[in-house]
Amino acid sequence: MSEQPWRCGNCAVLNGPKEPYCNMCGAARGAAGAESAGTSAEPAGINLSKIDCSECGAPLNIAESVGRGQVVCESCNSVIDLGSPDYAILHRRMSDAHPPRSNIRVGQTGVFGDVRCRVVGRLAYVDAEGWRWDEWFMVAADGSIRYLEDDGEELVLLEPVTPKAPPPITELQSSTTITIDERKYPVEERSTAKIVYFEGQLPWKV
Repeated sequence: MSEQPWRCGNCAVLNGPKEPYCNMCGAARGAAGAESAGTSAEPAGINLSKIDCSECGAPLNIAESVGRGQVVCESCNSVIDLGSPDYAILHRRMSDAHPPRSNIRVGQTGVFGDVRCRVVGRLAYVDAEGWRWDEWFMVAADGSIRYLEDDGEELVLLEPVTPKAPPPITELQSSTTITIDERKYPVEERSTAKIVYFEGQLPWKV
């Protein structure tokens, strides 16, 4: 058996070189569409480094511009602290997977406008009413950070901003308008949600 990690052709999860079955969906290695990891060229400008999982030794791609948050090893579900000098294991991710609501997968690249981005992580949310959506975390070739919100019906591209004078949280009410740095923004909705699943690399710890 090859000592190279392999990517599942069914769900696109990266698995360790000694794993005969996909850790996410259970598909057998060598099934139609399965491929060796790292066979596609990385877009210019997106710098990646490689580390080995502290638990199982599987190789992990790390986007250098994201920051020192955490990364999940898809081979053993270990959550690794990227801010730790020895890449300490924080905990193990819950095994009950929440499949993506679209065909987007961690590791894919795409062009938004004229900027090429790489998908590096995903958060799955559910609110009090049971509404679910995904938030894909992306890094662009110019080093900027983007978020792609996916509710299964439409995709919304988001870019983080740091206002000079953030408005009080009490002003963020549904169907109102707020002013940030002399510019008006509509507040479409305000609700409470929780993270029920995560994968890939994130700039903070979950």
